[in-house]
Amino acid sequence: MSIGFKFSIGIKDGQLYGWGLNSFGQTGNGDTIDDVMFPELIDSDLTWTAVSSGYGHSLAINAG
Repeated sequence: MSIGFKFSIGIKDGQLYGWGLNSFGQTGNGDTIDDVMFPELIDSDLTWTAVSSGYGHSLAINAG
């Protein structure tokens, strides 16, 4: 899990989740309209292995 400025990105069982402040789209759900109050599945098609967050962005690495 990685914590940015009022948002988080995490991996559980290879699936990528995001939640929290989303004014820059940093939770990865594809919009900037609403904050994400609970962990929301971003992607389950790939196997995610690492995440990192900053002030208004997030990055993730998949297994390829």
